[in-house]
Amino acid sequence: MLAFKIGISHMNIYLDSNVWNFLYANNVWLPDHFSESKYKFFITKELKFEIDPIPPEKSALKDFISKSFKAAHVQVDSIFGFDNDNLPASEQRVGGFDEGRFISDKEANFLDLLRHHLNGNKRKKSKLYSNEADISIAIRSIHSVVLTLDTKKGPLLEAKNHGGNVVFLNNFNREMHTLEEYILANIQKC
Repeated sequence: MLAFKIGISHMNIYLDSNVWNFLYANNVWLPDHFSESKYKFFITKELKFEIDPIPPEKSALKDFISKSFKAAHVQVDSIFGFDNDNLPASEQRVGGFDEGRFISDKEANFLDLLRHHLNGNKRKKSKLYSNEADISIAIRSIHSVVLTLDTKKGPLLEAKNHGGNVVFLNNFNREMHTLEEYILANIQKC
């Protein structure tokens, strides 16, 4: 059940890495469209790995992301765990003490459901395995809203089909709705 539906004063929204391109291209400045008292924005630690290697020729996009992080108080959410000895410190997916949060039973069950999307192909730039970032954000759709443009068959579409609050921004039309209205109209009803 979503936070705003159970009496907590805000809705958590997780942003897929492709949403930054959408926000930039559509000149959407999060603080102008979403009240900080009603909405909290997050990315997963895995999605940060996709943002960090944005190439220098896209410096305007990277600058927009950096400024948006500060202005909208975007937080990086990581799940508690211990280091993987097979990965260097800069590639650890989990957060340790004072950084990671415990995974809920519902998230763990959803992770088990989506794990079949993982494969052994590691991407050179992000150092993530194929679908790893999508799975990390898809499991958050159990308790929060996930914004994405990724409608292809995979973890996010499967999460949506299993009742997750995944909102695809592909059909957003700013002439018809504000982004807030569009999101609220497209979340799963709990």
